[in-house]
Amino acid sequence: MRVAVNKIEGVTSTTVSLNDGMATVQLAPANRVSIEEIREVIRANGFTPKQAEVRVSGVLIQRGDTLALSVTGGRQLFALQDFPGERQLDAVRQMPPNKPIIVTGQVAASSDRSAKSYVLLVRSAGLE
Repeated sequence: MRVAVNKIEGVTSTTVSLNDGMATVQLAPANRVSIEEIREVIRANGFTPKQAEVRVSGVLIQRGDTLALSVTGGRQLFALQDFPGERQLDAVRQMPPNKPIIVTGQVAASSDRSAKSYVLLVRSAGLE
């Protein structure tokens, strides 16, 4: 699986721990790789992708009542929610609009292989 994921354009390195059931994928800055592209390669290699811990750069946008992060390059959209037990969104809402920020958090496993947007449970955020 490591070799297959490393072949995705924009992936710089991949480490896999079968004992822990975990893969760590490092991406190049300004890459255009989606979570679902990586998950598809994982599935194609006989594994089941689970939740993903991510660090994402983008700009804040408002979608109705939902605060979202539009990933730099515009290919993915993350609806932002507080990680259970955390209260980060209040601080995120105070960040300047249209300024690049970095959000760290968790994206749940997905069964929708055509998803263009995801829920990102925010653990931390800061200006880029």
